Amino acid sequence: MKKVRRLFVLVLACSMLFSMTAMAKEVGAPVADYELAAPAEITGYWYWVDRNGKIVDLAWIDYSKDPVTVMPSEIVNAAVDQDKMVGEYMNNAVTGIWAMDKVVPVAQGGGVIVDDNATNLTFSVLKPELSRVYSAKDFAATLNGTLLNVVKVGVPANFGFDVANVNFYTPGITAEQNVKVYQYNDDDVWTECNVTEVREDHVVVDVTSAGIIAFIEVPAEEVVEEAAVVVPAAVVTTVEEADNVAAVAETADEEEADDVTAVAETADEEADDTEASDSEVADDETAVDDETTVDDEDATETPAE
Repeated sequence: MKKVRRLFVLVLACSMLFSMTAMAKEVGAPVADYELAAPAEITGYWYWVDRNGKIVDLAWIDYSKDPVTVMPSEIVNAAVDQDKMVGEYMNNAVTGIWAMDKVVPVAQGGGVIVDDNATNLTFSVLKPELSRVYSAKDFAATLNGTLLNVVKVGVPANFGFDVANVNFYTPGITAEQNVKVYQYNDDDVWTECNVTEVREDHVVVDVTSAGIIAFIEVPAEEVVEEAAVVVPAAVVTTVEEADNVAAVAETADEEEADDVTAVAETADEEADDTEASDSEVADDETAVDDETTVDDEDATETPAE
Protein backbone atom coordinates (compact mmCIF):
# COMPACT_ATOMS: atom_id res chain seq x y z
CA MET A 1 0.00 0.00 0.00
CA LYS A 2 2.87 2.34 0.83
CA LYS A 3 4.46 1.68 -2.56
CA VAL A 4 1.22 2.53 -4.32
CA ARG A 5 0.87 5.73 -2.31
CA ARG A 6 4.45 6.78 -3.08
CA LEU A 7 3.89 6.09 -6.74
CA PHE A 8 0.76 8.20 -6.73
CA VAL A 9 2.57 11.09 -5.06
CA LEU A 10 5.38 10.86 -7.60
CA VAL A 11 2.98 10.86 -10.53
CA LEU A 12 1.11 13.85 -9.08
CA ALA A 13 4.34 15.77 -8.58
CA CYS A 14 5.44 15.08 -12.13
CA SER A 15 2.09 16.18 -13.53
CA MET A 16 2.31 19.44 -11.56
CA LEU A 17 5.83 20.04 -12.82
CA PHE A 18 4.98 19.66 -16.48
CA SER A 19 1.81 21.71 -16.26
CA MET A 20 3.40 24.56 -14.28
CA THR A 21 2.40 28.03 -15.52
CA ALA A 22 5.22 30.53 -15.96
CA MET A 23 4.40 33.87 -14.39
CA ALA A 24 6.22 37.19 -14.59
CA LYS A 25 8.52 38.13 -11.74
CA GLU A 26 6.73 41.37 -11.00
CA VAL A 27 3.46 40.90 -9.15
CA GLY A 28 0.42 41.65 -11.24
CA ALA A 29 2.35 41.71 -14.52
CA PRO A 30 2.15 38.29 -16.19
CA VAL A 31 3.91 38.03 -19.52
CA ALA A 32 4.81 34.44 -20.33
CA ASP A 33 1.81 32.21 -19.68
CA TYR A 34 2.13 28.80 -21.21
CA GLU A 35 2.62 25.19 -20.17
CA LEU A 36 6.04 23.68 -20.15
CA ALA A 37 6.36 21.18 -22.95
CA ALA A 38 5.72 17.58 -21.87
CA PRO A 39 8.01 14.91 -23.32
CA ALA A 40 6.81 12.68 -26.15
CA GLU A 41 5.27 9.41 -24.99
CA ILE A 42 6.03 6.03 -26.55
CA THR A 43 2.90 4.42 -27.93
CA GLY A 44 4.41 1.33 -29.59
CA TYR A 45 7.48 -0.64 -30.69
CA TRP A 46 8.11 -2.26 -34.08
CA TYR A 47 10.62 -5.14 -34.57
CA TRP A 48 12.26 -7.08 -37.35
CA VAL A 49 11.60 -10.84 -37.13
CA ASP A 50 12.81 -13.86 -39.01
CA ARG A 51 10.73 -16.55 -40.70
CA ASN A 52 10.17 -18.30 -37.44
CA GLY A 53 8.86 -15.13 -35.77
CA LYS A 54 11.92 -14.57 -33.70
CA ILE A 55 12.79 -10.95 -33.02
CA VAL A 56 15.94 -9.97 -34.85
CA ASP A 57 16.17 -6.21 -34.25
CA LEU A 58 14.18 -3.13 -33.26
CA ALA A 59 12.64 -1.49 -36.31
CA TRP A 60 11.21 1.80 -34.94
CA ILE A 61 9.27 3.31 -32.08
CA ASP A 62 5.94 5.11 -32.26
CA TYR A 63 5.65 8.35 -30.24
CA SER A 64 2.62 10.37 -29.22
CA LYS A 65 4.16 13.34 -31.07
CA ASP A 66 7.29 14.14 -33.02
CA PRO A 67 10.16 14.41 -30.50
CA VAL A 68 11.85 17.03 -32.70
CA THR A 69 8.95 19.47 -32.11
CA VAL A 70 9.25 19.30 -28.35
CA MET A 71 10.86 22.53 -27.11
CA PRO A 72 14.01 21.84 -25.08
CA SER A 73 13.38 22.66 -21.45
CA GLU A 74 16.47 24.89 -21.17
CA ILE A 75 15.04 27.25 -23.78
CA VAL A 76 11.67 27.35 -22.08
CA ASN A 77 13.25 27.98 -18.70
CA ALA A 78 15.46 30.75 -20.13
CA ALA A 79 12.42 32.44 -21.65
CA VAL A 80 10.62 32.25 -18.33
CA ASP A 81 13.60 33.79 -16.57
CA GLN A 82 13.37 36.80 -18.91
CA ASP A 83 9.57 37.04 -18.64
CA LYS A 84 9.39 36.34 -22.38
CA MET A 85 7.58 34.07 -24.73
CA VAL A 86 9.80 31.52 -26.42
CA GLY A 87 9.70 33.39 -29.74
CA GLU A 88 10.79 36.62 -28.06
CA TYR A 89 13.64 34.87 -26.29
CA MET A 90 14.94 33.11 -29.39
CA ASN A 91 14.79 36.30 -31.48
CA ASN A 92 16.20 38.68 -28.85
CA ALA A 93 13.03 40.72 -29.14
CA VAL A 94 10.19 42.28 -27.20
CA THR A 95 6.88 41.95 -29.01
CA GLY A 96 4.55 42.60 -26.11
CA ILE A 97 4.68 44.21 -22.68
CA TRP A 98 2.24 44.62 -19.85
CA ALA A 99 0.06 47.74 -19.59
CA MET A 100 0.10 48.11 -23.41
CA ASP A 101 -2.35 46.43 -25.76
CA LYS A 102 -0.21 46.86 -28.84
CA VAL A 103 3.44 47.66 -29.40
CA VAL A 104 5.86 47.92 -32.29
CA PRO A 105 8.19 44.90 -31.93
CA VAL A 106 11.78 45.77 -31.09
CA ALA A 107 14.68 43.36 -31.72
CA GLN A 108 18.45 43.57 -32.08
CA GLY A 109 20.46 41.36 -34.39
CA GLY A 110 24.03 42.38 -33.64
CA GLY A 111 26.53 44.50 -35.56
CA VAL A 112 26.70 47.18 -32.86
CA ILE A 113 29.15 49.98 -33.69
CA VAL A 114 31.07 50.78 -30.51
CA ASP A 115 32.96 54.08 -30.35
CA ASP A 116 33.05 54.22 -34.17
CA ASN A 117 34.38 50.66 -34.42
CA ALA A 118 32.34 47.94 -36.12
CA THR A 119 31.86 44.83 -33.97
CA ASN A 120 29.94 41.56 -33.90
CA LEU A 121 28.41 42.42 -30.55
CA THR A 122 24.71 41.97 -29.87
CA PHE A 123 22.92 44.03 -27.22
CA SER A 124 20.16 42.19 -25.37
CA VAL A 125 16.58 43.41 -25.71
CA LEU A 126 14.73 42.65 -22.48
CA LYS A 127 11.42 43.58 -20.90
CA PRO A 128 11.26 46.53 -18.49
CA GLU A 129 9.65 46.75 -15.09
CA LEU A 130 5.97 47.63 -15.04
CA SER A 131 6.60 50.93 -13.25
CA ARG A 132 8.87 52.06 -16.09
CA VAL A 133 6.14 51.36 -18.62
CA TYR A 134 3.75 53.64 -16.75
CA SER A 135 6.45 56.29 -16.51
CA ALA A 136 7.10 56.10 -20.25
CA LYS A 137 3.39 56.41 -21.01
CA ASP A 138 3.12 59.53 -18.86
CA PHE A 139 6.21 61.03 -20.47
CA ALA A 140 4.92 60.35 -23.99
CA ALA A 141 1.71 62.18 -23.09
CA THR A 142 3.70 65.31 -22.24
CA LEU A 143 5.08 65.23 -25.79
CA ASN A 144 1.65 64.65 -27.35
CA GLY A 145 3.30 61.51 -28.67
CA THR A 146 2.49 57.83 -29.00
CA LEU A 147 4.46 55.28 -27.02
CA LEU A 148 5.56 52.55 -29.43
CA ASN A 149 7.48 50.27 -27.06
CA VAL A 150 9.64 50.22 -23.94
CA VAL A 151 12.60 47.86 -23.66
CA LYS A 152 15.58 47.28 -21.44
CA VAL A 153 18.91 47.22 -23.27
CA GLY A 154 21.51 44.86 -21.87
CA VAL A 155 25.22 44.86 -22.68
CA PRO A 156 27.87 42.17 -22.16
CA ALA A 157 29.21 41.94 -18.61
CA ASN A 158 32.15 44.21 -17.76
CA PHE A 159 31.88 45.93 -21.12
CA GLY A 160 32.58 49.65 -21.16
CA PHE A 161 32.01 52.16 -23.94
CA ASP A 162 31.26 55.80 -24.58
CA VAL A 163 28.77 55.62 -27.44
CA ALA A 164 27.28 52.56 -29.09
CA ASN A 165 25.36 52.92 -32.33
CA VAL A 166 22.65 50.26 -32.18
CA ASN A 167 20.47 49.19 -35.08
CA PHE A 168 17.09 48.10 -33.71
CA TYR A 169 14.78 46.05 -35.89
CA THR A 170 11.32 47.63 -35.63
CA PRO A 171 8.97 46.03 -38.18
CA GLY A 172 6.25 48.39 -39.30
CA ILE A 173 8.20 51.61 -38.85
CA THR A 174 8.48 53.81 -41.95
CA ALA A 175 11.01 56.45 -42.90
CA GLU A 176 8.31 59.14 -42.75
CA GLN A 177 7.60 58.62 -39.05
CA ASN A 178 9.11 61.04 -36.54
CA VAL A 179 10.40 58.51 -34.00
CA LYS A 180 12.30 59.71 -30.95
CA VAL A 181 14.12 57.52 -28.42
CA TYR A 182 14.49 58.44 -24.74
CA GLN A 183 16.50 56.75 -21.98
CA TYR A 184 15.35 56.53 -18.38
CA ASN A 185 17.60 57.45 -15.47
CA ASP A 186 17.29 56.96 -11.74
CA ASP A 187 15.92 60.48 -11.22
CA ASP A 188 12.75 59.46 -13.05
CA VAL A 189 13.84 61.65 -15.97
CA TRP A 190 13.74 60.65 -19.62
CA THR A 191 16.69 61.95 -21.66
CA GLU A 192 16.57 62.07 -25.46
CA CYS A 193 19.00 59.83 -27.31
CA ASN A 194 20.54 60.67 -30.65
CA VAL A 195 18.57 58.89 -33.38
CA THR A 196 20.94 58.63 -36.32
CA GLU A 197 18.50 57.05 -38.77
CA VAL A 198 14.87 56.04 -39.19
CA ARG A 199 14.20 53.84 -42.20
CA GLU A 200 11.87 51.05 -43.20
CA ASP A 201 11.63 48.60 -40.25
CA HIS A 202 14.67 50.07 -38.49
CA VAL A 203 15.53 52.73 -35.90
CA VAL A 204 19.25 53.37 -35.34
CA VAL A 205 20.13 54.94 -32.00
CA ASP A 206 23.22 56.11 -30.12
CA VAL A 207 23.12 54.77 -26.57
CA THR A 208 25.65 55.61 -23.88
CA SER A 209 24.85 52.88 -21.35
CA ALA A 210 22.66 49.91 -20.64
CA GLY A 211 19.18 50.73 -19.39
CA ILE A 212 15.58 51.31 -20.29
CA ILE A 213 14.71 53.14 -23.50
CA ALA A 214 11.34 54.21 -24.87
CA PHE A 215 10.44 54.52 -28.53
CA ILE A 216 7.99 57.40 -28.97
CA GLU A 217 6.44 58.76 -32.13
CA VAL A 218 5.96 62.51 -31.76
CA PRO A 219 4.11 64.92 -34.04
CA ALA A 220 6.16 66.07 -37.00
CA GLU A 221 7.99 69.29 -36.39
CA GLU A 222 6.29 72.08 -38.30
CA VAL A 223 8.64 74.04 -40.50
CA VAL A 224 7.35 77.58 -40.98
CA GLU A 225 8.62 79.08 -44.20
CA GLU A 226 8.98 82.85 -43.82
CA ALA A 227 7.97 84.79 -46.90
CA ALA A 228 10.62 87.13 -48.26
CA VAL A 229 9.80 90.72 -47.31
CA VAL A 230 10.52 93.27 -50.05
CA VAL A 231 11.32 96.62 -48.47
CA PRO A 232 10.94 99.65 -50.76
CA ALA A 233 13.93 101.95 -51.00
CA ALA A 234 12.05 104.75 -49.29
CA VAL A 235 11.00 102.60 -46.35
CA VAL A 236 13.18 102.82 -43.25
CA THR A 237 13.89 99.30 -41.94
CA THR A 238 16.48 99.88 -39.19
CA VAL A 239 17.28 102.45 -36.56
CA GLU A 240 20.59 103.15 -38.24
CA GLU A 241 18.85 103.85 -41.52
CA ALA A 242 16.39 106.09 -39.70
CA ASP A 243 19.24 108.09 -38.24
CA ASN A 244 20.84 108.34 -41.67
CA VAL A 245 17.60 109.51 -43.23
CA ALA A 246 17.11 112.09 -40.49
CA ALA A 247 20.67 113.33 -40.93
CA VAL A 248 20.20 113.59 -44.68
CA ALA A 249 16.93 115.42 -44.21
CA GLU A 250 18.47 117.82 -41.73
CA THR A 251 21.41 118.44 -44.06
CA ALA A 252 19.06 118.99 -46.95
CA ASP A 253 17.01 121.46 -44.91
CA GLU A 254 20.14 123.36 -43.85
CA GLU A 255 21.48 123.43 -47.41
CA GLU A 256 18.08 124.50 -48.72
CA ALA A 257 17.87 127.24 -46.10
CA ASP A 258 21.37 128.41 -46.96
CA ASP A 259 20.46 128.41 -50.64
CA VAL A 260 17.32 130.44 -49.93
CA THR A 261 19.34 132.89 -47.85
CA ALA A 262 21.96 133.14 -50.57
CA VAL A 263 19.29 133.75 -53.17
CA ALA A 264 17.74 136.41 -51.00
CA GLU A 265 21.08 138.13 -50.52
CA THR A 266 21.74 137.94 -54.24
CA ALA A 267 18.37 139.49 -54.89
CA ASP A 268 19.12 142.30 -52.48
CA GLU A 269 22.45 142.90 -54.13
CA GLU A 270 20.79 143.01 -57.54
CA ALA A 271 18.24 145.47 -56.17
CA ASP A 272 21.05 147.68 -54.88
CA ASP A 273 22.80 147.48 -58.22
CA THR A 274 19.58 148.39 -60.00
CA GLU A 275 19.01 151.33 -57.68
CA ALA A 276 22.53 152.52 -58.21
CA SER A 277 22.17 152.22 -61.94
CA ASP A 278 18.94 154.18 -61.87
CA SER A 279 20.65 156.89 -59.81
CA GLU A 280 23.51 157.11 -62.24
CA VAL A 281 21.13 157.31 -65.18
CA ALA A 282 19.24 160.07 -63.45
CA ASP A 283 22.48 161.97 -62.87
CA ASP A 284 23.45 161.51 -66.47
CA GLU A 285 20.10 162.86 -67.62
CA THR A 286 20.47 165.87 -65.30
CA ALA A 287 23.91 166.56 -66.68
CA VAL A 288 22.58 166.40 -70.23
CA ASP A 289 19.81 168.83 -69.39
CA ASP A 290 22.30 171.25 -67.91
CA GLU A 291 24.49 171.13 -70.99
CA THR A 292 21.49 171.73 -73.19
CA THR A 293 20.48 174.69 -71.14
CA VAL A 294 24.00 176.21 -71.45
CA ASP A 295 23.97 175.73 -75.20
CA ASP A 296 20.64 177.43 -75.48
CA GLU A 297 21.91 180.41 -73.48
CA ASP A 298 24.98 180.67 -75.63
CA ALA A 299 22.87 180.66 -78.73
CA THR A 300 20.72 183.43 -77.36
CA GLU A 301 23.60 185.72 -76.48
CA THR A 302 25.27 185.62 -79.94
CA PRO A 303 24.35 188.84 -81.93
CA ALA A 304 23.23 188.62 -85.43
CA GLU A 305 25.51 190.17 -87.93
